[in-house]
Amino acid sequence: MNDPEHIVQIIPGGAWNVFYSNKEGGTFSSPVVAWALLANGDVRAMDVDRNGLVDFATSINNFHRIEAAEKDGTRA
Repeated sequence: MNDPEHIVQIIPGGAWNVFYSNKEGGTFSSPVVAWALLANGDVRAMDVDRNGLVDFATSINNFHRIEAAEKDGTRA
């Protein structure tokens, strides 16, 4: 397959959060649901929206950052 974004493996997201910008200038977070290993060797975080659509977190327009969560699951 020649598609560089072809997913060759997925592993659980673990204790990571993805942060998005909101309209008020702040951020909100969502847990990373999976990490995708792509055919080109990149590893990208995946998130799920309220409709159940899973996509690369960095593909979302208001993507801000990804951080490891603390042991209790809260923001690092």
